[in-house]
Amino acid sequence: MTTDDPEMQDVLFHINNGWPEKRKTKIAAQPYWHCKQELYSTKERIICRGQRLVVPVKYRKEILKLLHVSHKGVVSSKIKAREYFYWPNLNRDVEEYVSKCKIFQKYQRENQKEILINPEIPGRSWQKVACDFFCLKGKEHLLMMDYLSKYVELKPLNSTTAQSVITVIKSIYATHGIPEDLVSDGGPPFNSNLMTNFFREWGIKHHVTTPHFPRANGQIERAVQTVKNSLTKAAEEGKDLYVVLLDYRIQPAKDMPTSAESLMGRKPRSFLPSHPGQLKPTFDVERAREALRKRQIIQNKYANKHAYIKHAYIKMPKRNRFHIRQDYTEDDNPCWSRTVEDLYNSDATEISRIPNNSADSRVNASPKTNKSNINQQLQVPNENCSEQSNPVVRKSSGNIVKPVRYRDN
Repeated sequence: MTTDDPEMQDVLFHINNGWPEKRKTKIAAQPYWHCKQELYSTKERIICRGQRLVVPVKYRKEILKLLHVSHKGVVSSKIKAREYFYWPNLNRDVEEYVSKCKIFQKYQRENQKEILINPEIPGRSWQKVACDFFCLKGKEHLLMMDYLSKYVELKPLNSTTAQSVITVIKSIYATHGIPEDLVSDGGPPFNSNLMTNFFREWGIKHHVTTPHFPRANGQIERAVQTVKNSLTKAAEEGKDLYVVLLDYRIQPAKDMPTSAESLMGRKPRSFLPSHPGQLKPTFDVERAREALRKRQIIQNKYANKHAYIKHAYIKMPKRNRFHIRQDYTEDDNPCWSRTVEDLYNSDATEISRIPNNSADSRVNASPKTNKSNINQQLQVPNENCSEQSNPVVRKSSGNIVKPVRYRDN
């Protein structure tokens, strides 16, 4: 392993003939000078550091491939590498190899979730609504929810074409009025020209959530989950689904009126025995908004408990959304919209840091400079900040005592 490698020959020369001062050591052997007391050669002229093999330059790619055969993470790969092998910059080479592994990047775990960003609370009921589809007993349904009152409208659909959905939406608006804003995903039929023209003619602002990120429209997603779960249980017991839907609308929340009362200003009559005075119209919008603010504070406390918060941010962007372009795609529109949780620091290309056969190229290799940093993209400079003065460097007054093996002989 050492006879055909110039770097190993220089190291072997100093092992057999002694190590001079570092500045007098051969250039290729200088990276090994700090551990010279641990280096020795076997009868087969294989250089070892303790019980670890010192790998020549030309074999390092193959060793890295063997270390990453099970596609473990960076930490696991470095632990295994340090257990069996040694060469200068071993940890750096392992990190680079793992970061360029396409299989590992494809199947690695998701990024840490973002902090919860609450939507602005509307000033009145049915000002801002959200809608989504779900399937119940083999039939598609449209669920629309008011952001302030949390009132839901459920309509069965004969089809999910744009014209059919528009007809159902018009029937809902004929009952409750036309909202100013509507939030939905960007899939069909909301991406059709017919739907776009409908929103324009009716004076509705359509807000599209981030693709493949259901939490961006979390309120309607939670409403779909709750309503579908209740209706599924009711269907199994043979109950009337509309009675269950009425019961959902008259369910009060803590410190808040029912969703029906918040929207209509009164409590609807149901099968529950009630006092006539409870059915009189009484509703305070500001009281509902204040209660919603308190609920958002509690939700943030639990949702952000394990969320990643970088304190270096000067100003949060309005939307944690990025546009990604991929030049080699065959699609007509190679630009996608993704959140920061979908982005990774990745250089998934063929590794090129480790030279093939030259020891000199190993010594003169330039450090990696093209690794992107997502956190830097999130930082937004504050225009009002004055120019910072030079920071004061704090120096420790303690003496530095090197271990014996690092001292000059």
